[in-house]
Amino acid sequence: MESVAKTFLYDGVKIKYDEFGNGDPIILLHGFGVSSYSWHDVSKPLSQKNRLFLIDLKGFGKSDKPLDDKYSISDQAEIIISFIQKNNLRNLILAGHSIGGAVALQTALRCIKMENNPLKGLILLDSPAYKQRLPAFIQILKIPILNKLILAFFPAKLCVKLVLKKCFFDDTKITDEMVKNYSRFFDLAGSTHALITTAKKIIPKNIDEITSKYREIKIPTLIIWGEQDKVIPLSVGQKLNQTIPNSKLAVIPDCGHMPTEEKPKETTEIISEFLNSI
Repeated sequence: MESVAKTFLYDGVKIKYDEFGNGDPIILLHGFGVSSYSWHDVSKPLSQKNRLFLIDLKGFGKSDKPLDDKYSISDQAEIIISFIQKNNLRNLILAGHSIGGAVALQTALRCIKMENNPLKGLILLDSPAYKQRLPAFIQILKIPILNKLILAFFPAKLCVKLVLKKCFFDDTKITDEMVKNYSRFFDLAGSTHALITTAKKIIPKNIDEITSKYREIKIPTLIIWGEQDKVIPLSVGQKLNQTIPNSKLAVIPDCGHMPTEEKPKETTEIISEFLNSI
């Protein structure tokens, strides 16, 4: 089934998403600096039994990139909550990779407080969840002047390739198609602002308050981690697994920070098994 590109309007901001498949709904949220394209290998088989919503987060992909300061994890979660409510989604699986996983976590914490919790399950892939040292490419984006100079004078394809090399365990699996698909959004109006503002707000000021609530998430939760992740270490996934009561940790060997791209077959099998079990 072919995907249908749609737009969701939130507070005047156009959020682009693709919808396809039939069955219980799954929302897929991508990581920092990329787009919903990162799910392309995983989404096709999952759509055989589920209705998928591949969302470009505000400031990324084809979604609007307004010159405001509302790019925090909490701001993104508010958009996803609104999307869920507007589409009246029930029995929902919420899946997020990297920063998308952080957004999924905050969204889940709000959903479980609702009278009619729409969530049936949660899937987190290599997701930031606690205080940690930020990777170099995020730290650079937080440095005034230098951040804009790098984004202005370094070719987008070079920047994307360097970041992907950090994210992959086996960088021979980085394809020209990946580099092309991610870099094409860097030249869009507002892209530099979105990247820099998101980087500055990537660790919430109330992170301790947020992390203290993870144990309140009682819905079935799947945690997927690349064993060789150098961006967000496996120890974060292990800590989440120990904290979230009804969770399962699946570790993918010889895999870095992007399992949906580096090990799509293994990732799909793990997710499918989880979906069949809940």
